[in-house]
Amino acid sequence: DGVLVPSGDAHSSEYVAACDERRAWLTGFSGSAGIALITKKEALLWTDGRYFNQAENQLKNTDIQLMRQNEPDVPEPGEFCAQNKNLYKIGIDPTTCTLNFAEEFRRQISSTSSKPITLIATEG
Repeated sequence: DGVLVPSGDAHSSEYVAACDERRAWLTGFSGSAGIALITKKEALLWTDGRYFNQAENQLKNTDIQLMRQNEPDVPEPGEFCAQNKNLYKIGIDPTTCTLNFAEEFRRQISSTSSKPITLIATEG
């Protein structure tokens, strides 16, 4: 139903090598912090206040919606998935997802909805 693409690499580096810039390649956003969610119907990118201007400029003329993290009325990625009635399975590459990220994502889902959402390991 969707796939999450975080910024990280297999070493949880903040600044990743060019060969590991999956989210930047997919979205065009090159900031060091951000998470993309691609579904059948939409594409979204979450980033924090340090990157709002950069993301706005780099996402211009794309169909990717900027989700301004920590702003009022902007759901976190897990909350968004829980609120979206068409999302039940979310793919994520386990080499780019820390255990803390997965636990926080699940917490966001369960605090918003009782709808079961499954995280599915993907490759590269």
